Amino acid sequence: QEDLLLQGDATVVATTRKIRLTNLDSSGTPLIDRVGRVLYSSPIHLWGTDPSRLLSFETSFTFTITHYPTPAAGIAFFIAPPDTTPGVSGGLMGLFNSTSAAQDPSRNRIVFVEFDTYVNGAWDPNYHHIGINVNQIRSSADTPWETISGAVVNVTISYDSESKKLSVSSFYPCYPCTHQGPYTVSLDVDLSEVRLPEWVRIGISGTNGANRANYEILSWSFKSTLKSNAVNEDKENMRIAQYV
Repeated sequence: QEDLLLQGDATVVATTRKIRLTNLDSSGTPLIDRVGRVLYSSPIHLWGTDPSRLLSFETSFTFTITHYPTPAAGIAFFIAPPDTTPGVSGGLMGLFNSTSAAQDPSRNRIVFVEFDTYVNGAWDPNYHHIGINVNQIRSSADTPWETISGAVVNVTISYDSESKKLSVSSFYPCYPCTHQGPYTVSLDVDLSEVRLPEWVRIGISGTNGANRANYEILSWSFKSTLKSNAVNEDKENMRIAQYV
């Protein structure tokens, strides 16, 4: 997968072509205190030198989280500087280097959508949730989310550069099943004003703390357009191939 960058534990499973984010032991049980991340290998142009030029995008992916036996930390789609590296495992989602940094927005340059399966009382609501986070581990917007161990989750995340709205929609395609969804949440945010650099990377992170879970990415696609208010619009289009 030459257009993907694997970090930490992340690996492509040879027999299924799925991307597994955290390692297993010899018996097939997920290890604790692990982080795995998969990123698109090339940086993405988020905004231009003209402030009116800002990326609109849509990304869709499917994943499973299998608990062993109780939920671990969760999974997150993130936008970060090109030199981003794995952070601390567990509640910090593999995205921050320390708890103090994670709670201080002035120290970070990251926007992410988390599918949080473990309640950390210092910053989480008292329920599993889908959250939109800007430069910190506490969500700026969230919605309760029912986790179903082993079930496929479908996710679409979009950003409209004209309305400055980041939107998330997720559902379980299983039918019939309880808590199928959809689960939706959105946030008004100008991505050119949250300290993200002009060029960024996108990725998906999965992590275990003291509890164990197996995270697998079944597919992932991304498309984007860099829009301008100028008469001659300069558009960029990029798409990650879908992996199953």
